[in-house]
Amino acid sequence: SSIHYVEDWRSLTAQLRGYGPRALLFADVPSGPIPRTVATRQHFYGQRIPGWLFRDEEFVEAVARDGYTLALRAPFRRPYFGRDIAPPMSALPPAYQMPHFWQYMFTRDRTP
Repeated sequence: SSIHYVEDWRSLTAQLRGYGPRALLFADVPSGPIPRTVATRQHFYGQRIPGWLFRDEEFVEAVARDGYTLALRAPFRRPYFGRDIAPPMSALPPAYQMPHFWQYMFTRDRTP
């Protein structure tokens, strides 16, 4: 639930794959069918925090390597401001707004 705050997120996913786990799980990933992966500034309780919005296909392609494949992609919902609403993204152009974020599970092929 924090990959979108990592500046070099691609290198981190490579490092995680390098440990050789049977599965990788990413939750609360701000991704969707947006035009491209972009860096943004998130307003968070008076702070501005840099983060990524991922183009879904780009995120999957970056993680599904070295024997890992996408095994699960499911909507991730959580409350915002104590209510069940879409992520607050009204400051973004409509093409980058998402109704929810995603959770992903990638599994490693066990073939020798």
